[in-house]
Amino acid sequence: MSMKQAISILLLVVMCACGSSGSTEVSEAVDDPFYMFDDFPDSLFLGLYFDQPIEDSRKNLAQNNFELIDSSGSWRYWNQLDSNEVILPATESLHSFKLMMKSSEIIESIDLLHDLFKRNASSVERSTDFSIYNYEQKTSTFKLSVFEQKDLIRLNFEEQMRK
Repeated sequence: MSMKQAISILLLVVMCACGSSGSTEVSEAVDDPFYMFDDFPDSLFLGLYFDQPIEDSRKNLAQNNFELIDSSGSWRYWNQLDSNEVILPATESLHSFKLMMKSSEIIESIDLLHDLFKRNASSVERSTDFSIYNYEQKTSTFKLSVFEQKDLIRLNFEEQMRK
């Protein structure tokens, strides 16, 4: 285990210990950089799931402090609190979307994020800058692509087949 991984795990343990000492749900979300993936892969990101009506996806993002910043050709949302950007397609229901995460806390904890994605994956192809995770769910199969850059992690969620 590298020193960076050990420090990341220690930081996560400390944050979890602090979060369970009676703090509110809001502060737990701030303390846990991965709160938005709590129900992954059933919920892809903050309650977004495949085949969800796009209007429900948009409402869900708005309820989670995302602001609409562009609606020309797709729906782009930005969350100032955690530096996340979500791009939803201009379709009737959700079958793919992109998530760009720019938080230094998330970027520094990339190995923990990969561990989270690896847990329920049916197959994994991981490299230093581009990884692919495939999932077999009850209602669909999907692919998650992870593209790592120095100051950005881009996730692409793409439904492959509806069952």
